[in-house]
Amino acid sequence: MINLLYISSFLFALYVLYIRVEFGVQKSISWSFTILPRTERWMFRGVIWLLCSAIISFYEYSSFFVASGILLSLVGLFAEIKTAWKKVIHMIGAVGGILSAYAGVYLCDNILGLQALLITIVASLLVYIFKDKNNIVWSDEIICFIVVIISLILISNFHGSI
Repeated sequence: MINLLYISSFLFALYVLYIRVEFGVQKSISWSFTILPRTERWMFRGVIWLLCSAIISFYEYSSFFVASGILLSLVGLFAEIKTAWKKVIHMIGAVGGILSAYAGVYLCDNILGLQALLITIVASLLVYIFKDKNNIVWSDEIICFIVVIISLILISNFHGSI
């Protein structure tokens, strides 16, 4: 299922590029859902759920990837945050999904997991120091996306293709 990871990563990158070009950098990637015309909102959910499917496809390596995909799917399901409880579920899905992915990477390869965490922290810190702080979540989400995807590719290469 490494092909699914490549396809979903490419589509995710295209989506982020589209949002960036058409609407500028947003508060977060999830926030982009709210600025899209109603006829285009399916793109956000589709890209998120495809990415979730790709992460879940790494179930052979760790059940944390299943948890990550399920939790991140809540981001797509509760993309339209109109009430406090929807925002809480959305945030549990986002943070829990990212942390579960990092836990899965760490359990597959301790060194890679520590490197992924260190790279994420350093990159996030550099973004915080040198970039606009209003868009820090947007930047952090992209950093996490890149680190997790590269980690999954490396896991697949180290442990054999799925």
